[in-house]
Amino acid sequence: PFQHALDFKLARFFYSSQVPKTRIDEFFKDDFFGQKTDAGRTPRFFFHSAYTLFQKIDEMIIDPPWKNGFVDFWLAKGTKFWYRDILEVLKYLLHRKSFTSNMC
Repeated sequence: PFQHALDFKLARFFYSSQVPKTRIDEFFKDDFFGQKTDAGRTPRFFFHSAYTLFQKIDEMIIDPPWKNGFVDFWLAKGTKFWYRDILEVLKYLLHRKSFTSNMC
């Protein structure tokens, strides 16, 4: 979801350093690079606030992959079944914004 390497590297830095959203917004508001446009945005980055950054990060979260296996039943040997790793599914669900209102 990022337009170029600079976008990705800055996003990775903010995310991995756990920079608070208010500080990310300050970074763009303070015009650190001195290149404001008429719209008030720093043009070098595809995201311009913590909100737009986390929208991009959310786009990166992909569905957990399906796996398959075989099981032998008494009347049906070698029956194929599909499943997902339960821990990967839980991580996926916990990162979805649409479920935040349902979490304690």
